[in-house]
Amino acid sequence: MERGLVKHPSPGVRVPACRELLQLSGWGQDECWETLSPDDRTHLHYSGYVCCLEDDIKAERTRNHERDATWWWERFVDRESRRMLTAMNNRTLRTEFCRLYTLEYPGDLDTGCPADLPPPATLVTEAGDVPLKGGWPH
Repeated sequence: MERGLVKHPSPGVRVPACRELLQLSGWGQDECWETLSPDDRTHLHYSGYVCCLEDDIKAERTRNHERDATWWWERFVDRESRRMLTAMNNRTLRTEFCRLYTLEYPGDLDTGCPADLPPPATLVTEAGDVPLKGGWPH
């Protein structure tokens, strides 16, 4: 859901949504960082939040790139954590997670796969989650 909200035109919605993704440190859900203006980035710390410093994000990304898919797969053993790995923004890792997930949970299509598509985002409606593709709906 946060991935959908980071596409919202209002910084009052977009910035907190990005902060939530950034606080998932280690999950590779931080691609919204590049979309924030320098001013938006200062708003990440409103309400006393201490997350989301540029050096911390760079360090986390470096750690993510140093670990292979097996490292992640062996540490995150429950199905929901593994489902989250299939939405990681690192395309190489995500491709391997999709392969592993399909082998482990055949028939489960509620994932971030295939890895050659943008990481999933949804728009929450009264009828349930609807995949969000492209820009923010009007």
